[in-house]
Amino acid sequence: MPVIGNIIDRHHNKSILLLGQIVSIISLLSFILFYNHQYQMIFILMILLTVVDVTVKTIVSSNLKWITGDHLERVVSLRQLIQSSALLVSPIVGGILISILTIQHVAIINIITELLALIFIFLLAFKEGVLKVRDKTFGAILKQVCVIFIK
Repeated sequence: MPVIGNIIDRHHNKSILLLGQIVSIISLLSFILFYNHQYQMIFILMILLTVVDVTVKTIVSSNLKWITGDHLERVVSLRQLIQSSALLVSPIVGGILISILTIQHVAIINIITELLALIFIFLLAFKEGVLKVRDKTFGAILKQVCVIFIK
């Protein structure tokens, strides 16, 4: 997503992560409070959480050198192992949880994990965003990115 990458490069990464985690938590809380068996709410929640997740993955990938320090190779291999394991285990765990718990209870578990992630974000070191052009509006930058993307 070129727009997300542009925003990440221009702004402080820790602030974007904190904002993303807060959006996730507020989205999940809203879902718990207002869900009344409408599948549309599930899709909206999935879209919001996916956008935040893509942003988080992009920021972590671009900051891996700063986060890991001298342990980059070890962290990259462990990260790949964890991601592969999660691809295998998460559908099984998700199926078990959704069969035992209601979807609101699963959302509460997700809120707890999002809160833990929010705490850990405060402990990480990130590179600063570089604001390259101050006088352009977001719309002008978006137009420029779209033109480059289309070419």
